[in-house]
Formats: sequence, structure tokens, C-alpha cells
Amino acid sequence: MKVVAAVAVLTLAGVGGVSQLPASSSTLSSPTSSELQLNVQRLDALTQPTTVEQWSPPITPAPIAEVVESERARAAEAARIEAERLAQAQRAANAEAARKRAAETARQQAAAAKAEAAQEAARIAAARRATPAPSAPASEASMLSKMDALARCESGGNPTIVSRNGRYYGAFQFALGTWRSVGYEGTPIDYSYEVQREAAIKLQQRSGWGQWPTCSRKLGYL
Repeated sequence: MKVVAAVAVLTLAGVGGVSQLPASSSTLSSPTSSELQLNVQRLDALTQPTTVEQWSPPITPAPIAEVVESERARAAEAARIEAERLAQAQRAANAEAARKRAAETARQQAAAAKAEAAQEAARIAAARRATPAPSAPASEASMLSKMDALARCESGGNPTIVSRNGRYYGAFQFALGTWRSVGYEGTPIDYSYEVQREAAIKLQQRSGWGQWPTCSRKLGYL
């Protein structure tokens, strides 16, 4: 910088422009040529241009390798965090898909079990309707004949009929409570005529002909 130029001039004036006066002299002496040359050299040295770099402290830049390594570390950490986030999202999606598959499998299994149970119930009902009555010994022939006559009186012998008031079922017009009390399930119309007749014989042997009072009197059983 050239801010020291004026200072240099002032310094020159003080250094060699005026000779020291001896104690006994009252006049000024002229400078010698050597003194003038020395003053010129000092002036040149003081008025040389000075740059900012000469007055600034040295700057030591950070090593490039350390900066690059730091940036790589930050990029690697960001990539790791993003990869973990994506992995967590994928795991959650997989778990949800597995849950839905399990629910669908359970639903299908339940539907299949229900359909199989319905088919089994239908098969049992069909088998019951087709079950023939046990063979009756000769001593029971008269009972079978009486029961057939009773059925014709009660329902015309129709094993699927239901009374108008909905309380009595089948060829022998069983009430549901009576039907179940002799050991059968469902309703009489779920079974064949022969099975209904077998149940009627059990009821008659347990409780008598009074279970069918009107037709029993009509047929002479009471």
C-alpha cells in the first residue's frame, strides 16, 4: 500500500534534510552528498508499493483430501438412512400383504368348511328319508297294520304334510316336542314314512293310543 508515502517524506525531512547544529554554531550547514544519497535510498525504500498480501497473515487452506472425504462420508450416511427407510417401508408392505393373504385363506377355509357341513347335513337327511323301517316280526304285523290305518286317518298317510296351524308334522301328526321326546332330531318331515311309523310305535308303547284320541276312537283302538 502507498499509505506510507507521506510518512516517508516526513521521515526523510527529519533524517537528512537538516544537519544537527553544533552547540557553538547558530547557522545551518548543508547536507553532504553521501547524506543526500542515503536519504534518497531511504525514500525509495519507504515509497515502494506494498500489496495486501504482504500485510495479510498467511492463509492455510484445509487439505482437499479431508474435504472430499468428509463429503463422501455425509453422502454415504444419507444413502444409508434412505436405504433403511425404503427397507422399513418394504417390510411393512410385505407384512400387510401377508396379513391379507392369511385373512383370505381363513375366509376360504371357513366357506369350504361351511359348504362341507351343509353337504353332510343334506346327505344325512337324505339317508334318513331313505332308511327303511326295521323288519317287523310276525307278532308285530298287527301293530304295523294299525299304525298304517292311524296314519291314513291322521294325514291321509302323507309323511310330508304339516297341519294348517303349523303345530303338527308328518303322517302321524307329531308335535315337535313329542317327536324329539322319542329320540329324533329336526322335524318328522325330514324322515321317511317308515321312520315316522317307527317313532309312532315307540310313542304308542310309551304313552298309549291316547296320543291320537280322535282317530284312535274312530278306529276302535280306545
